Amino acid sequence: MPLEPEHTGSGLAVVGAVARLLRSGLGVEEALTALVSLIHERLPVNSVRIVLRRPHQASLWSAAAPPARALLPEAQSLDALSPLAPGARAFDLVENGERLGVFEADIRPGADSGTGE
Repeated sequence: MPLEPEHTGSGLAVVGAVARLLRSGLGVEEALTALVSLIHERLPVNSVRIVLRRPHQASLWSAAAPPARALLPEAQSLDALSPLAPGARAFDLVENGERLGVFEADIRPGADSGTGE
């Protein structure tokens, strides 16, 4: 029996939206741009950004919501990104021990960050 909408919880709705996005057939950059917009719209964050190293290049790419946060002034490496705002969290994106990027979220004050703190 399907759950009624009021019992599914916002977290489950976000997971479903992410799953639909991943199955949409978008390219990587388009999918990540849509993903940060979805997270910004559905979760209690002021801003969200994904920054990736471009393969085989000495440059970075980013997607953010709101879009102005995507700007990467003069940053040539993940370690040179500007400091996070108070309350923001950063999560390294790692594959096979290699740091490929970073996911940043500026969590709204009073929102449960899910860290158990």
